[in-house]
Amino acid sequence: MKFQPNLLFDTLQDLWIERVTDTEKVIVCNEGGSRSAKTWDTFHLLVWICDNNRNNPFDIYVLRDTLINCRDFTLKEFIDCLKVIGIFQPSNMVYYPKPVYVLFGHKIMFRGLDEKEDAEGYPSDILFFNEVLEMSQSNVMSLIMRCRKMVVMDNNPKYTDHWVFDMQKRPDTIFTKTTYKNNIHLQQSVIQEIESYNPDIPDNVTNGTADKYRWKVYGLGERCNREGLVFPNVTWIDKFPDDVEHIAYGMDFGTAAPTVVTKGGMKLTENKPNLYLQLLHYAPCANSDEVNEILDILKIPKHIWSDTDMMGRGWIADLEAKGKPIFPTRKFSGSRDYWITTIQRFNIHIVKNIDARKEQENFCYRVVDGKQLSETIKAYDHFWSSAGYLCTGDFVDIINQYTQNNGV
Repeated sequence: MKFQPNLLFDTLQDLWIERVTDTEKVIVCNEGGSRSAKTWDTFHLLVWICDNNRNNPFDIYVLRDTLINCRDFTLKEFIDCLKVIGIFQPSNMVYYPKPVYVLFGHKIMFRGLDEKEDAEGYPSDILFFNEVLEMSQSNVMSLIMRCRKMVVMDNNPKYTDHWVFDMQKRPDTIFTKTTYKNNIHLQQSVIQEIESYNPDIPDNVTNGTADKYRWKVYGLGERCNREGLVFPNVTWIDKFPDDVEHIAYGMDFGTAAPTVVTKGGMKLTENKPNLYLQLLHYAPCANSDEVNEILDILKIPKHIWSDTDMMGRGWIADLEAKGKPIFPTRKFSGSRDYWITTIQRFNIHIVKNIDARKEQENFCYRVVDGKQLSETIKAYDHFWSSAGYLCTGDFVDIINQYTQNNGV
């Protein structure tokens, strides 16, 4: 075998030898920048474990947020790694119905947490969560609870606040950090591309490649939020409060992008009012019939403010014909800025949800040459659009009247 891992493999190997027993398991979170080889070093660990336990087969699962991502990205990397090592055997690979590779008698199963049975959990000896920041806490913890020996997670630390980071408090959990400089196999062309993000190099600024966020996250492997966040100050809460004074609902339609349904609550205070948001649905819908089924399941007790683009107008008519009270949001020049500034009038509280967090930590104003523009980037805005619709639909008049009456 051409077995040439990086130093991270040695750390993982030592943890397996020193910490894994018949009664104790170890959890490792490999945090780091782009092309730091943290995923390949985990694959090397799996090869070493399987090779040294040929008479004691383990239940091994490699997981991504979706089965499609696991097949298209993680499985491809695994196969490429085995080919470099020189041990890949096509006859040991089964692709359907779900990918499984047999390595020295061990079955390594590739799964996605969008599959109900995998999200609910199953017994395992070893778990590898690839890109764990894209996964929900409940799904991951359900699987960890049933794991007997070792859990490995990896991520690019593209947020500053995430439930995974809280695991550093656990005595059975070890965090590591690597960067591209820890990858002894990395080509010089890739190194140059990563280092082109460094804003401290004058030529990068001149060439327009400098990017503080990308350099910190993908170059230095440091936790960082994007520049220019539209809603940077958010409080994350465990559940929607019972004592809100007003409740409204918003919906943003999507076929390739997600269709989003959001519940909003408002509580007036002496200064800035509080807005509470809970994401109820976040997934693409092929047609209005699917949206209708979702609304039947959610049993929303009142009208819903929704998107009014060309597709939305047709879907609204279909849903109204089925008895759903859908109120179209009035669109006009500057309406996007209007719902953004309306939301910004609140103290924002969001019920913990991975999709809501993804949007909160990625919905940005455009930044050019370090200067923030008033234009928002058209991405990670589906949850926020639904929140904007419900706020401008049901809450803004109440806020305006309250502000006028109380002089705030």
